[in-house]
Amino acid sequence: MISKEQLEATYATLPTNKLLAMMDNTADYTELAIVVASAELAKRNVGEAEKAQYEQEQLEKADIFIQKVLFDELSLLQKNLFYFLWFPILNFAFKMNFRQDGYLLKLKQANYYSLVGFIFFMLAGILEPVLNISDFVALSVWILGFVVAYFFDQRFNKQRIVRILQQV
Repeated sequence: MISKEQLEATYATLPTNKLLAMMDNTADYTELAIVVASAELAKRNVGEAEKAQYEQEQLEKADIFIQKVLFDELSLLQKNLFYFLWFPILNFAFKMNFRQDGYLLKLKQANYYSLVGFIFFMLAGILEPVLNISDFVALSVWILGFVVAYFFDQRFNKQRIVRILQQV
C-alpha cells in the first residue's frame, strides 16, 4: 500500500488541474488520496479564479463531447460510402473509428445507411428477374433508394436517434 509520504511526493509534482479533477471525482480515489490532494491544493493556495477556470474548461469539454455525440453527422460522401459499400468488411474500420472516437450519431447513421443500402441492393436484385427488368433499371432502383434513404434519414431517423441519445 502506498504511504502518505509517497502520495505527498507524487501529488507535489502533479499540475493543479489534475488535483482539481481528483477533487471532482472523489469516488475514484481512496480517502487518503483525497486528503493528501486537498492538503496539496491548500498548500498551493489555489484561488477561486483557478477553480472557476478549471470548471470552465470542464464545461467546454462537456460541450465538445455533446457536440460529438449528438450533432456531428456523416457527410454526404460518407453516407454514399456506407450506402453503396454496405459489405461489412469494407466499412468495418470506419465504424470502429466512430465507436472509439465517441461519434455515436455517426455510428448509428453508418449502420442505417449500410442496412438500407443492403436492402435496396437485394430489392433491385430480386426485382430484376421477377419483373424481367433491365440491369439499368435495377441499378436505378438501387441508386434511387439512396435518395429515399437520405430524405427519410433527414426527416425522421436523425431526429429519433438524437432523442434517444439525449435520454442516455
